[in-house]
Amino acid sequence: MGPVAGHRQYSKVKSYIEDAVNRGVTLATQRREYAENPEGYFIYPTVFSEVDKDDVLFQEEIFGPVAVLTPARDVDEAIELANHTKYGLVSAIYTTDVRKAFRAIDEIHAGVTFVNQGPTGIEYSLPYLGHKESGFGGGTWPHIYNELHQDEEHIHRLFLQ
Repeated sequence: MGPVAGHRQYSKVKSYIEDAVNRGVTLATQRREYAENPEGYFIYPTVFSEVDKDDVLFQEEIFGPVAVLTPARDVDEAIELANHTKYGLVSAIYTTDVRKAFRAIDEIHAGVTFVNQGPTGIEYSLPYLGHKESGFGGGTWPHIYNELHQDEEHIHRLFLQ
């Protein structure tokens, strides 16, 4: 973890955290002081649990070291929760069932869906678009989206072999 991009982002992320704490959202990590200094704007990783799907923490792209955990009963509810936002840049699913993993990849509206891990670095060399209001929004650039979707199918085949 490092500092956020600048003072404006630092203030934005800090306000999300403070607002959630003031509203009584369950904080799963120890609350720590922020470290604003001339060398950077560091915010300690912060995890909230049991977050309602309509809460601002669940609905917004915070772009800071803030994780929001919302339990799901099964894969159907997990997919529903993942799609219950106006954004769709990245998602992840953790499962031992490869059928559930590929179902989630197909049904979650996100530019990238990780399976059993987060970003590794290789994905940044592959083309992808965010969905909905994330990134450039795949729905607003249909010709690019179609090309990327074809590449996605080739990538799936590559990893299945």
